[in-house]
Amino acid sequence: MKKNLQFSNTLILWYLINKRDLPWRNTTDPYLIWLSEIILQQTKIAQGTSYYLKFFKEFNNIFYSDYINEDMSLNSLTNFREYDVPCAIFVWC
Repeated sequence: MKKNLQFSNTLILWYLINKRDLPWRNTTDPYLIWLSEIILQQTKIAQGTSYYLKFFKEFNNIFYSDYINEDMSLNSLTNFREYDVPCAIFVWC
């Protein structure tokens, strides 16, 4: 038990020292966190960050779901290699 606690504390300390400043870490909005999770399942953080910011700029909250269609969400990520991401976002919205 003590070793587990020590390991946990070491890991948390490492994270606090080394964490990167990423846009989805600056919010408590579940939609934006969910959006980052979907995007990051398909790409690296460096590339995913630009897609996240681009998608967020166009569809910055879940209430856009009433106004978007699949073509709009696909067009907003036209360079995205994996179309599963905008499709997933569209389906869930």
